[in-house]
Amino acid sequence: MAKENKLRRNRLALLQAISKVLLQIADYSQVVVEGEKPVARK
Repeated sequence: MAKENKLRRNRLALLQAISKVLLQIADYSQVVVEGEKPVARK
């Protein structure tokens, strides 16, 4: 993490904005990473 608070907040805001856009595009809950076991759904 960046030591400067302003830079850190800006980076976190950018990551949140990217996350919001990606979640609007698709449902990633079913994505399985190669080599990992899928999580059992209830």
